[in-house]
Amino acid sequence: METKEVMRMILRRCTSLRNLYIQCEPLALDLRDGAVGLDNTRASLNELVCLQSPWAGDAIDEIWSGAQKNGAWKSLSHLQLHGPRSRISVRTADALAQLPSLTHLALIMPSFMGAYDSRNSEPVLAAIVAKLHSLQSFLIVGHDEENWVGATRHLRPALERLRVTEHGRNVTIKLITAHLPRNDSAVFQRIHPGEYSDWMLQRAMMQTHWDFHKAEDDMHFILEEWSIPYAAPAAQTDTQHSRETRTGAADQLYNDLPVNDDDAWFDAQEPDTDSGDGPASLSPSSSVSSALWGIDNLS
Repeated sequence: METKEVMRMILRRCTSLRNLYIQCEPLALDLRDGAVGLDNTRASLNELVCLQSPWAGDAIDEIWSGAQKNGAWKSLSHLQLHGPRSRISVRTADALAQLPSLTHLALIMPSFMGAYDSRNSEPVLAAIVAKLHSLQSFLIVGHDEENWVGATRHLRPALERLRVTEHGRNVTIKLITAHLPRNDSAVFQRIHPGEYSDWMLQRAMMQTHWDFHKAEDDMHFILEEWSIPYAAPAAQTDTQHSRETRTGAADQLYNDLPVNDDDAWFDAQEPDTDSGDGPASLSPSSSVSSALWGIDNLS
């Protein structure tokens, strides 16, 4: 039995699930393949921590579609999407804007894909802030490894240029730059961005994945925090509207293109989906309020 179906069997029986942390994509909660019995689970979740896309460039943006129409994800207020194998685009911002209650969004080791420049994060970040009207806290977790996916030195300028255009709106940016402890006598070794993602998943197990006001021995980090300034909206010209239309069209075209191996940054291995017959028996439980799974213990 596939991992996705095993997860669905469990989720159908966790009738009071509020927090879900999974080290894989949330494909088990994607109902576009005709799966039934998960509407209540999706509607009751307050928090979801998951991988945005584990095999580079394979978007899952459609999973959030229809949330405003059919009541799906109506309680989801906290969402953490993990990279570094993902692509965050303007299309992702459009999809997340469908979540009516989302107040806290975190992007862990994100890789941004602009319409014309695959390394241009500014239009994507601006779209997230502009389109997610309920957003209050925007957390970005990166590292100080130069020229690797998730390096905060490449994201900070774009984050500092963000503006809100509604009077009285308060959106807080939290930028985390993580690194291993270092000393002069130790030989410095670079670590893969995926290990920083694993560190954040471990923090989720300890319920510290939103709070960074206490240092840790195994991983050091720098916290930068500020409120996005207000700026009066500029009048839109016909030329600006035309440019935005072309940008949206190019962004859609990108999502239909095959993945370029040169942009993958690493070699990924497909998970083993031969999972046997799954659990022998499961009974409904209304007492389960949170769950944490990894790919390995669902095989």
